[in-house]
Amino acid sequence: MRVDVEAYSGYRYGQYPKVIIIDEKRCDVEVIESYRTPEGVCFIVLVDDKKMKLFYDELKDEWHLKGF
Repeated sequence: MRVDVEAYSGYRYGQYPKVIIIDEKRCDVEVIESYRTPEGVCFIVLVDDKKMKLFYDELKDEWHLKGF
């Protein structure tokens, strides 16, 4: 699922996510883990006490969210 994300951007965009917006609902996220892939950065996050995978595709400049 494609989502909008408000992310902290220090030395690069999308350094880590702070808020996701799903159907106009803002949800705070807690980053548990992160790792890089050839396509971008993947974050394991908690959203409303649910563990989810949030991926930032650097080539397409898109964020995607998946449940576990």
